[in-house]
Amino acid sequence: MGRNDGSTVRGFLAKAPEVKHLNVLSRRLLNRVLTRSDNPVLHLASEHRSRPTPLKDALLLLETDAASLIEFSIEASRLLERFPSMAADVELATLRACSTKHPAELPSIVKAFPSLKNDPRARSLLERVEAKRPGKDAGDSALMDVLG
Repeated sequence: MGRNDGSTVRGFLAKAPEVKHLNVLSRRLLNRVLTRSDNPVLHLASEHRSRPTPLKDALLLLETDAASLIEFSIEASRLLERFPSMAADVELATLRACSTKHPAELPSIVKAFPSLKNDPRARSLLERVEAKRPGKDAGDSALMDVLG
């Protein structure tokens, strides 16, 4: 069994600074990625960390076409692969921004970011967009075909 002399607690507390040290290293790594890139989506993702809705609003304010936005977002997601929550926020915010500004590009966004198929927020958005689409035919379901 275990000892009840506090050694377990001391052992746990001794590891706490190590966790803080990793956070400093993560911040340094993120700063290095940011300084080496002129990608506006990457910089906005850093500014709006853990908040995909404000990130979407910032993406809507970018003066760029759909293809450039998708290209910047793909690059930002790739550069943020060591920060999976930030990469997921970029992908979701891109989907949300394009659903507002460029809805015809939604299938290409889902193809570019296959992880969106498993995100319930993304699936809900895509289902709402599909339901609102005017004049949809039985053979014209590109968006739902991409979702699988």
